[in-house]
Amino acid sequence: MNKKRRIKWDRIAILGAALLVLLLILGMLGRLIFSPKLPSQLKTKNRNAESITEIDKQFIVAAYYPKNITNDVKATIDREIATFKLANTDVKNEKKEILYIDYTAKEGKDFKSYVFYKSTGNDVKALETVELASKVLDAENKEVTLDTLFVNDYLKQLGGLAQNKLPKENRNLQGFYKGTRGTPENFSKFTVEDDRIVFHLNGDAMYTNNPGTVDVPVSFSEMSYFLAKEVAGVKASEVNTTKVRYIDIDAPMVALTYDDGPYSTVTKQILDTMEEYQSHCTFFVVGKRVGNGYDLGSVERAISLGCEIGNHTNSHEYDLTTLSQQGILDEILPTEEAVKKIVPDYVMRAMRPTGGSYNSDVKAVSPYVIYTWSVDTKDWSTRDADETYNHVMQYVEDGDIVLMHDLYPSTAEATARMVPDLIAKGYQLVTVSELMAFKGIDAQNGEVYSCSHRSPH
Repeated sequence: MNKKRRIKWDRIAILGAALLVLLLILGMLGRLIFSPKLPSQLKTKNRNAESITEIDKQFIVAAYYPKNITNDVKATIDREIATFKLANTDVKNEKKEILYIDYTAKEGKDFKSYVFYKSTGNDVKALETVELASKVLDAENKEVTLDTLFVNDYLKQLGGLAQNKLPKENRNLQGFYKGTRGTPENFSKFTVEDDRIVFHLNGDAMYTNNPGTVDVPVSFSEMSYFLAKEVAGVKASEVNTTKVRYIDIDAPMVALTYDDGPYSTVTKQILDTMEEYQSHCTFFVVGKRVGNGYDLGSVERAISLGCEIGNHTNSHEYDLTTLSQQGILDEILPTEEAVKKIVPDYVMRAMRPTGGSYNSDVKAVSPYVIYTWSVDTKDWSTRDADETYNHVMQYVEDGDIVLMHDLYPSTAEATARMVPDLIAKGYQLVTVSELMAFKGIDAQNGEVYSCSHRSPH
């Protein structure tokens, strides 16, 4: 081949290569210009985040996570993406479905806390967001779990703190107590902020207004007895100085009730026991004994401790079944008025007629739920602490209402013994109204209940 022909072919080869490069560049530019772009709302603000993004005809995936995150969180994100794609592959959506996973990061002196959120929908400006997971790392990037922070029966303490700290308004009672039960599942999502741990609970099932995640801040000082070691300057304590009441609605419960009081010395001893063991009971009070020398602050203290005040007539002199309907009202309404003089905003819900006697007239006019009993200690007759204690411990069952009287020192003594022993047997001590509510019974005014495991009368 002569020199001129060789030069000609070299030029052709060069032009071809240049043309190929130009076509590749144009193709890349075309893809950049015409390929779908990730909306700015689906981009993370976290620096140095790892990402998984994919734009399909039917969906958009944008997921972000920190480089140092643990494998279980990455596995959770991968599962969410796989489930989402499976649900939206080969499906003709009018708008692209979106899965957006991002996180917030808080770094304190001793801990790094990450909270991961999942947002879904088909309108990037109106995605529904839920908390997906959380993760806490220590200063050495080791995972922090509740079992590394706490020991003993710490979950009940957390459940009790949550039940006491969360708002009372709009509670779905059954859902609330299930959502605050001391289980690893309920308290699996948390972050650490210097001297406290913040739990992220699912509030939708707990409240009627569906608030989403509800936060429960718990200081390490409130958990000092349960600390595995010193945390954030708080040392582990040998004594539980922050005792709280904890309710598990699926566990056995009993309502202890006391008639004919208040009688300050005996009522005070019973209240001392209730306060020591974070328990509640019901006092069916006699109106003429309220707010005077028999009372001496007993009613006010009982209410402040969460105990219930019920109506046991004003004089305790009449069998209500012998009175007219107006006579019945004249005998019971002054008792509520006496209680309201002490605690004006207290709402009385329960009544026990004298002797437990009732008829159609009593039921017809009663503005309260009527309670009798299923375990009668006859403490008024025996006035013996041993007999009262033994009778309760022998015959009590889940859902029972126990009859006693806060007039006798022997009853206070028996109470001081039976309360811790009932708790040791797994019973929770509640008011009569709580018993009905926790057992899912919609107790009605004018109906008569002797316990939670028998039909109303």
